[in-house]
Amino acid sequence: MDQAPELRTGLQTQIMDAEGKVVASNPISFVAPRVDPATQTVLAKALLRDAPPSVRVQQFVKVRVIWRSTPGLTVPITAVTRINGQYFCFVAEQTPNGLVARQKPLEVGEVKGNDYLAKSGLKAGDKLIVSGIQKVADGAPVRAE
Repeated sequence: MDQAPELRTGLQTQIMDAEGKVVASNPISFVAPRVDPATQTVLAKALLRDAPPSVRVQQFVKVRVIWRSTPGLTVPITAVTRINGQYFCFVAEQTPNGLVARQKPLEVGEVKGNDYLAKSGLKAGDKLIVSGIQKVADGAPVRAE
């Protein structure tokens, strides 16, 4: 129950189906004032405005709470190299002679799944090279697939 103090009305919830796809998203509308000592849980309710056809009355569903969201970029771990403690990635840049690989320093944050959160070094729209980075060098010609 480490996150119980952060639970509050207005946080977004996502109801997931059996495959893990989001079927509905609604804000929390009620939070119980204390933890249930028998189950060590906190009751939180979200009003289901548009019930998907797959959800039934009194059905148990898998719900994800969105604790916070911040805009940012993620980079697959496999697209990042580390040299002398510094992280790098390759992006494809357009030149008069075609696409070439450019090595860019990258500041990474925490790992989410199989991705790093990119703190700096990339911007939206950069064409990240995600495969074959063991064979690519700065300035090498590349082609998009």
